[in-house]
Amino acid sequence: MATVVVDANLVVSLITPDERRDSVRTLFAAWTVDGTGLAAPPHFYAEVLSTLRRKVFRGQITPEEGETAVRFYFSLVLTRESPPALQPLAWQLAKDFNLPTTYDTEYMALARLLACEFYTADERFVRSLGAAKPDWVRFIA
Repeated sequence: MATVVVDANLVVSLITPDERRDSVRTLFAAWTVDGTGLAAPPHFYAEVLSTLRRKVFRGQITPEEGETAVRFYFSLVLTRESPPALQPLAWQLAKDFNLPTTYDTEYMALARLLACEFYTADERFVRSLGAAKPDWVRFIA
């Protein structure tokens, strides 16, 4: 079974009103049909939940939309991966791409360690990689 690494931005785009929602839903539907497994690093879970709560708090989505999104999020089948080399590789990638934090590079590191693609809806992060963006980092617009 093939695996892909997904980030919190992609999942939030899937489960809340977002300009990328249709594209992301199409992608997730294809993965479901193909039997593609979804993987994420440990901080993914707190990041999704915090983002959903922040959207409700700021009035970007209604409390009801928030509850629906949380229920859907809890129903997703994702594998939490935390190989020993994850954080050292994330640190190295942050240095290689001259990034200030390792939150996003943990997704990249996990994709490298699992030898798979990494999908993101985080345009700011993808832009920060510049022309050196690896071809296995996929931005969903």
